[in-house]
Amino acid sequence: MSKTNIIIVTICTTILIAVAVLTLKPDPGIGEIYIVSSDKAASISIEDEKGTDFDTITGIYLVIPLKDVRAGDTISTNWLYYGEEGYETTQEDTIAVEEDGSGEIIVYFLKRDDAYYPGDYKAIVEYNDSEKIETSFTVSRH
Repeated sequence: MSKTNIIIVTICTTILIAVAVLTLKPDPGIGEIYIVSSDKAASISIEDEKGTDFDTITGIYLVIPLKDVRAGDTISTNWLYYGEEGYETTQEDTIAVEEDGSGEIIVYFLKRDDAYYPGDYKAIVEYNDSEKIETSFTVSRH
């Protein structure tokens, strides 16, 4: 083989290795978030009814699927209530990831005066202050 052919083969091999490494590299982040309602946090499962309309009494939980997150990453949640002057923050949570991996985080929406105020709400989740996902829901008197 000539010197030119060896250089071409080396460059092609380097490009193929770079492409393989970049496509196999995990892409950490959050999946599609959703809201569930349950009487007990321990009973929440993936089979629970995802919803957008909840009553004022039963617990409301935000489920955040995580994929390939790393220790030190942060997940922030912001719960907003739509009031007379637009959206107002009612609860903020920040979670520091302690171990690498995938799974789900479940965040409880705190009640005020042992119930939720009826109205429109929005939950926003941020991953490392960059990736942002939101979902909306309503609390009605039942």
